[in-house]
Amino acid sequence: MVILFTPIFAESAKTKSAEPVPDVVVLVLSGVLPTPYDAVSVTYNSKTSKDQAHSDLKTLSLLGGWQAKASQISTVGGTTSSEFQALGIVKWDLGVIPIEPFVRTFKRYKNIKLHFIIKGAFPFKSLRDYSDKFVDITFSPTYGAYIYTIKIKNPNFDKLNLPIIVVPESQKTSSAKANQPEKTSNMAKWLIALTAAIVVGIITFIIVNRINQPRKE
Repeated sequence: MVILFTPIFAESAKTKSAEPVPDVVVLVLSGVLPTPYDAVSVTYNSKTSKDQAHSDLKTLSLLGGWQAKASQISTVGGTTSSEFQALGIVKWDLGVIPIEPFVRTFKRYKNIKLHFIIKGAFPFKSLRDYSDKFVDITFSPTYGAYIYTIKIKNPNFDKLNLPIIVVPESQKTSSAKANQPEKTSNMAKWLIALTAAIVVGIITFIIVNRINQPRKE
């Protein structure tokens, strides 16, 4: 897969001049392989030892909770790449893609690029833009691709506790508007029921009152 993934790194290096060349580019393919496995490739923008690449792969698998298979490490030109496959990296049932395991694994670098290529109707509900004192994360979605540019401001963290499922404000607003007619309808039904109860109560009071009145002879 090195031949497939290396151009992705080259393309990332040709981005806007204001954006620094990433130190690491990660590509995750889901729904693309003829098997249920997701594929991950990590390409370093420098020659990295196989021991270090292997250590990163092991750390990434551990933090992600993935059982890596078909792993391999290779060097082409001045870049080193590691690859593996695993089940359930992308959570299709939740619409979630993992960000934190990659950030924690490669936090020693200043600039990280994550490309998630997902084939199919994926119900995306994952992290978008995010910033705190440790990282700046910028989200750039395109058709079938979810791209994250990550700047490490301070690597002295163990966990970031990044939000996993995120509902954008636009969806919240749409949902609120969609629920408004239902709320209005429910209010109207309640008022009708209350009015009916009051009317029935008045009629009942009048009838009972008349029955209890003494009859005139």
